[in-house]
Amino acid sequence: MTLKQFFILAAMCSVETYFLTDAFFNQSYWLVGFWAIFLLQNLRKAYIISKWTRYFNSSSPKKKD
Repeated sequence: MTLKQFFILAAMCSVETYFLTDAFFNQSYWLVGFWAIFLLQNLRKAYIISKWTRYFNSSSPKKKD
């Protein structure tokens, strides 16, 4: 992912976050779900979610057999 693509994706995520919080505070929960789905898809495209899960999986204690 190039830097230009990342900035476009970051701008889209910030706009979607604004609409998500606006819908939440207006108690329009259908729109909350709508914007949350779009936000999660864009975060997955930016590999932010996979980085977090990789970080948490590596920091969790390992089970010994």
